[in-house]
Amino acid sequence: MTEANKHLRCEQSDLIVVLLNLAVIPDEVVRRQTWSRGWQQRFLENMNEYKANFKGFCEWRFQDQELEDAYWKFVKEQEKTDPDYKNW
Repeated sequence: MTEANKHLRCEQSDLIVVLLNLAVIPDEVVRRQTWSRGWQQRFLENMNEYKANFKGFCEWRFQDQELEDAYWKFVKEQEKTDPDYKNW
């Protein structure tokens, strides 16, 4: 197999991983993404730019237990104040 074919297969494999995780990739990053050859570098640049400009309640970081706890605290607070919330 040539180096070009190896690269193409890796690129296709990476694309499948991104598509499987599309729901958790920020919309802003997905909208800016082009999927032509070499898309991984552009994707990395878009994600790094997104993280650098992240405006959330805390600094952007990978999900950990502290972030999970903060999220569930937020959900519980919203349940108390959201008139449209229904406890199924």
